[in-house]
Amino acid sequence: MFRTGAFARANSSIPMTNMLDDHDLIDGFGSYDDETQASPVMSRIGSRGYFWFLLFQLFVCDEFDGTSLVPGSHPIKSLLIGGRGAWIPFRSHSLSAYLGPKVHLLAVDCRAERRLDRIVSSQTYSILFDETRKLKGRGIEHLVILLGVPIAYPRMSFLEHFLGFKWNPFNALARHHALGLGKLVNNYNEASELLDDLNDHWCANVHKRERNWLVRECQSLALEMHVRITFLSGDVHLAAVGCLFTKQKGGQGHQLPASEDYRYMLNVVTSAIVNTPPPRGAAMMVSLLSSHKHRTLRESLPHSHQPLLTRTDKDMTDEIMLPLFTKDTNGSPMKRQFVMARRNYATVECLASSELLFDLRIEKFKGAGETKSYPLRVPPPRWQ
Repeated sequence: MFRTGAFARANSSIPMTNMLDDHDLIDGFGSYDDETQASPVMSRIGSRGYFWFLLFQLFVCDEFDGTSLVPGSHPIKSLLIGGRGAWIPFRSHSLSAYLGPKVHLLAVDCRAERRLDRIVSSQTYSILFDETRKLKGRGIEHLVILLGVPIAYPRMSFLEHFLGFKWNPFNALARHHALGLGKLVNNYNEASELLDDLNDHWCANVHKRERNWLVRECQSLALEMHVRITFLSGDVHLAAVGCLFTKQKGGQGHQLPASEDYRYMLNVVTSAIVNTPPPRGAAMMVSLLSSHKHRTLRESLPHSHQPLLTRTDKDMTDEIMLPLFTKDTNGSPMKRQFVMARRNYATVECLASSELLFDLRIEKFKGAGETKSYPLRVPPPRWQ
């Protein structure tokens, strides 16, 4: 498939930067309990899946190309080798790619080192941030950080607690295939089928401290390098935009214009172009939760790099979902404007104004082959 037909023509003519996530291996890989992850079958799936990702998406073979931790020593100069995999015999492979004189992409491998209680190791974080800081002074105004799963997204803590509860009645019935509920639990460890998806999220309870630390680290990086940071994510099968920004004193409105706020970071959420949207009920729940504002950094890991942010900074960040979808694809008003549960994709363009224009293209109706545009502008850094 990779070397025949239209896909082969695309491979041979379109420059691309690829990063894996769980479906390159198996759904939720890394987010199951240690016993399940360490099983021979799961280990083999992870090992082979990651091998083929390296070969057919990064076009490398570790045994031939090497895995030196020294940045720039790999034949692919944009490749950053990180820490050892948690459940696979490979190191993580992230990418730091030039996308033009004002735009740089940092594609983070969030799967190789993933465990139930960790997404990326401290060793890999240090390599990624140290290399990114070397770009300072090169005229870069936008740093796009690719994370497979959204980092600014509605919380579902109550659902995590319920599904993880040992005596959850729905799981008990599903394990015995009663009332047609068999599909609610997975075939690996008979845990809730949804729980591995929730545990995959940066906003999950098990990842909250690491997630908050990463947000603060990115704020520090933006301030130090004078760059606008934007996150690009997928996985959730719908379109949405999360927004982190400086909290106004008294909690009223937006204190700073976006261009002057180094904490202003958008999370553009799109999806694999053919992914089926989530069920109506799940999409409605996400939409309802999207209306909540979060004081997002009250719990985080120790700040390890530049002393640019004070301890009080954890109370200075608010988080919302942007009401981007005021009208449906047919032009009718939308009651809930935060998420669009349709198939979609996104394009991005760097404008002459130094803004990044993200254009979320939403399918008008299933199989139509036509989309509606929902544009979003990301301002360049203009703080003093």
